[in-house]
Amino acid sequence: METGKSSGKVGVLLVEHGEPETYKFSEWLKEFKNMFGELKDTQVAVPPKILWPLLAWRIKSHYNAVGGKSPHEAVSKKQLVLLRKEIPECEIYLCYLEMVQPCIAASIHQMIKDGIKKIIAIPVLLTESSHTEEIKEIIEEVKEEHQGIEIILTHPLFYKASSLAAMCAQLILSRAKDTPLHRVGVLLASHGEPDEWVKLKLINTRCNEQETTFRNIIRKELITLGFKDENITDAYNEFVTPKITPAVEKIAGAVDKIVVIPTFGAAEGLHHIYDIPTKAKRAKISPTMKITCITTWAHEPSLIKALADLYRDALRGEVYQSPVL
Repeated sequence: METGKSSGKVGVLLVEHGEPETYKFSEWLKEFKNMFGELKDTQVAVPPKILWPLLAWRIKSHYNAVGGKSPHEAVSKKQLVLLRKEIPECEIYLCYLEMVQPCIAASIHQMIKDGIKKIIAIPVLLTESSHTEEIKEIIEEVKEEHQGIEIILTHPLFYKASSLAAMCAQLILSRAKDTPLHRVGVLLASHGEPDEWVKLKLINTRCNEQETTFRNIIRKELITLGFKDENITDAYNEFVTPKITPAVEKIAGAVDKIVVIPTFGAAEGLHHIYDIPTKAKRAKISPTMKITCITTWAHEPSLIKALADLYRDALRGEVYQSPVL
């Protein structure tokens, strides 16, 4: 259990998404069963059950392709260390929404056991999404068990979009190197959630809306720096079009280099180091085209400051509220 020193101060709970460091078939099969079950319940088409074990097994090849390990847990633990330096006045604990221990409920129970009476939970997620709703539901269940304990969920990182967009633009600029900016293409890769959830008002989510807004803010920053608007394109890793591979092909003809960045990832995992780079490099483009992939911005000072600012905002009463359907 990752904890801070116990002295009765306000406690911060850093809530990461969760992804196992090494491949375990049983964990991934359970994850696919949960995910596909939830998707099916919300009228989203899913693969037939007979294929779920095969899909879980295929994840092993993703691990193998990146050296056998996901960096997600290690990156999350380093974020914990960096955030402790940013807000040394309070105790900070680390937990995960899924697949990795400690879970949210277990960490909150530990914090209460350590004498903490006020808990500020910070989701290391970009948008108000199905995940932030899951976190909220878990917190509400725990609060029912522990009357008198104050547990507050902060806004997600989208509420610090301006500083994070400027950070992303600078990372992209650094990868342009000696290539003239008007000859650099940029792919802003979002995660994506099923459009059906919004159209049918099934789940409280603003994921696609906020991801689009965040990309647009990055786009404006890039244009200010000297990148050409027509050479900047969007794509989604899952659920939503345009997809990453055709998006790369769309801009390849007019540029000498393409920089790809995940615009949703606050703690890198397989999506960042395998899915997005693999899909980008599948594009049918000139073999001389240079594609450079930024796989993370997890430890950038601007991100750590944004997490600390969400904590401070919550102390002033600015807290997460479910999106209105």
